[in-house]
Amino acid sequence: MKFTHTLKYNSVPEWRESYINYSLLKKLILAASTAEYHEAYEGVHPAADLEDAGPRSPLLSRQASLQASLSRSLSVTMTREQREKEFLETLDNELAKIIRFYLKKEAEITAKYEEVSMMVQHAEGIASPTPGQAAGEALSWG
Repeated sequence: MKFTHTLKYNSVPEWRESYINYSLLKKLILAASTAEYHEAYEGVHPAADLEDAGPRSPLLSRQASLQASLSRSLSVTMTREQREKEFLETLDNELAKIIRFYLKKEAEITAKYEEVSMMVQHAEGIASPTPGQAAGEALSWG
């Protein structure tokens, strides 16, 4: 099972919006690597060599065409530094989202702890007699 599916199916539904957007980060990495591949092999057309070799699968032709158009558009519009900056900014935003979530949950747990602690202190104050009461009760029972 792929990690994206594992993350999706093992997540707490109420917390899902606070999870890292793994799919977005993966897409950014894929787009950047595709663009870099295209930049590295610009002018080289392996598809032309394959056409001479015989018939190709329509699915492979379509996939190669989509990847080529994506990488061309990315390489024209963004430099490697811009792609890297975009990825790092997205990563920082995702990290900040997770930190905000943890701080929120920590505050909720701290507030709940303080509430329970006050309840325990109050219950101990009612349940434990003062030293004078304890001695008087012991004498009256004895």
